[in-house]
Amino acid sequence: MKVPRGFNEHEKEVIGKKLVESAQKYAATIGMRKTSLDQITADAGISKPMFYKFYETKEHLFLKVIEDWHHELIQTSLSIIRERTDLPMKERLVQCIMNTLRYMDQRSMTQLLAEDVPYITRKIPDAVQAHNVDHKNLLQPIIQAAGVRFKVDLELVSALIHTLIWTAASKEEVGQRYYDAAELLARAAIEYVVEE
Repeated sequence: MKVPRGFNEHEKEVIGKKLVESAQKYAATIGMRKTSLDQITADAGISKPMFYKFYETKEHLFLKVIEDWHHELIQTSLSIIRERTDLPMKERLVQCIMNTLRYMDQRSMTQLLAEDVPYITRKIPDAVQAHNVDHKNLLQPIIQAAGVRFKVDLELVSALIHTLIWTAASKEEVGQRYYDAAELLARAAIEYVVEE
């Protein structure tokens, strides 16, 4: 986020929060590319020129949303790993995957990831690179906290988890047993890749 001038700290915080909340709402409903800057600025109660005091482009704002969601997912997964000591580590890892799937569903993230992230990556590649937003970076702190050893290389683990997460795109087609099926896949995957 750019450092806006002409606002006190409280105003910057309030407007910044409104911009992110608006982008989150549209990310979950119509997606970034169908969202106009007019919609975002109207929600935040600011003018379009004022928007540019906070973000260079609409894509930068949506990148912030993705970063916030990544951060939240990492923190929740780390909490499961560290605090659910009543569960075996493999079960905690399954819970991390299932939590991620539910989180994505609650925020309708699949459309954003499928359609908007590739667009953002093409449109502002340097910003995406600088912010380190990808599934490998999401997994790294979780894998380190879990302290597990794998039967396969980390690249395959990352690809496997990424594939499991993308099953969320098929949730509607699978129907009401989606979470049961996803949990079964997650358990099989964790059993296959994590050493005892």
